Amino acid sequence: MRIVLIISLLFLSACGPASKPTPQPIPESDPVEESLDNINRQDPYQRWLMNEYDLWQYLKENPSEIDVIATIGEPDSVFMDYDRTYKVLYYYIPKLNDYNSIEIDISTGQVTGFEWD
Repeated sequence: MRIVLIISLLFLSACGPASKPTPQPIPESDPVEESLDNINRQDPYQRWLMNEYDLWQYLKENPSEIDVIATIGEPDSVFMDYDRTYKVLYYYIPKLNDYNSIEIDISTGQVTGFEWD
């Protein structure tokens, strides 16, 4: 008889009210980054409001770094060599899954080379 009582108490305690699930916090996303990602998915060159040929022609004129950043925008990453003679601005295009680069001479501040697809 004890075994029946113990089993029935365990059964009744296991069938009690369910615990309420705690809501998970929703991470806040940056709407600007989301909109840039959407633009880049649609057409990567819309980010700069220039097509690839216009960008190529613009960079061929060797503009200053300040002009490049004002025209194209902030780079996704920057590399500077150990001798600090040049730096490379990298712009990522998700549609192509590729980085395009612009080389800037530190002493003159001008574009000395670029690789733009």
